Amino acid sequence: MGRAVEAFVAYRPDEHDPNPKHREIYDEAYARYRQVYFALKPVFEHPAPTRSAVAAGAVSDAR
Repeated sequence: MGRAVEAFVAYRPDEHDPNPKHREIYDEAYARYRQVYFALKPVFEHPAPTRSAVAAGAVSDAR
C-alpha cells in the first residue's frame, strides 16, 4: 500500500506557500468554505445508516 500511495501522492512543501498578493482571493474562498461548511454540518452530524443496519431492520430504507 505504501508504494501505491507514493506513486499517486507527492508532497512538495514549496508548492503550498501562500502568495501574499492573493490574500483577498484566499479570504473570499475561505468565507465561501465556511458558509458551505456550516450549511452542511447538520447533514453530517447524523450519518446515513449502514446497509447492515437496514438489512437487520434497525432502520427503514425508505427515502
